[in-house]
Amino acid sequence: MSHTVSKMYQNILTLVSASYKKVHEFKYHDYVSSVNERLIWNPRAKRIVLNSKYRNSIHELRKFISNNYKNPQGNKNFLIVIIVPKRKDIDACVKPILDAMERNIYLNDSQVTSLLVFKHSEKYFHVIIFEENQNGEANLF
Repeated sequence: MSHTVSKMYQNILTLVSASYKKVHEFKYHDYVSSVNERLIWNPRAKRIVLNSKYRNSIHELRKFISNNYKNPQGNKNFLIVIIVPKRKDIDACVKPILDAMERNIYLNDSQVTSLLVFKHSEKYFHVIIFEENQNGEANLF
């Protein structure tokens, strides 16, 4: 992790520690499909279909998460920090990651109340999941 990302990470922990507690953290080194690749035109079927590359990417990420974290929380709110590789489109890879965490970290991505996304120079995705504290007050800003 670069010095800049490391300092940023420490600042994030300081900022959110009063309202949230860190519950999960993982680094994912495999390919994450972009939401821009989600749908493709199938000329034989003459309709738009879900791209198998996208579906397989989400399936692999979901399998990775479920092998390591299986405790979906239905009554909690979450802050998610996603640090993406420098060469990735920052907004296009967020939705697949959030979708892959459904039913493993939380029940539905509507429970994500805050999302911070950064780029770093490494070749992996770094995801940090914070859960709202018991008092239900999350005053970050």
